[in-house]
Amino acid sequence: MSEATVRPATAEDAPTLRAIVTRTLLAAGFPAPSHDLDADLLDLTYYETDGCAIWAAERDGEIVGCAAVERGSDGDAVLRRLVGEALGPLAAMAVHYARDAGYRRIEAVAPPGFDGAEEALRTAGFEPAGTGRGLLYVRTLR
Repeated sequence: MSEATVRPATAEDAPTLRAIVTRTLLAAGFPAPSHDLDADLLDLTYYETDGCAIWAAERDGEIVGCAAVERGSDGDAVLRRLVGEALGPLAAMAVHYARDAGYRRIEAVAPPGFDGAEEALRTAGFEPAGTGRGLLYVRTLR
């Protein structure tokens, strides 16, 4: 098996990305994406706005993972949709993008059951927000 490459996601990737997110959510005991809360997975143009991006990790021509960055309510970057395989390279891409976009901080949630997400975040320099092991992880960028 070859190394995964990370590339910007395209509109054609949306069904596959949605399937990966759905599998991850269901495997972790969460409900499947809904049209109301997860419209970004139906129309990836959501990520064409300033300060937002979405990537696909691809291995041997198959999409195996994804990650996205959007602007949070406090003006920091939020890493979302970190699911599937190649989470380390995806998290690193998100950090690089957020820094280049001028964000001062990036945060992410690593829910229980999202295999590999916590390890990928820690490897990318994120630390738990608060004490001990938590769901919210942050990384200062500047």
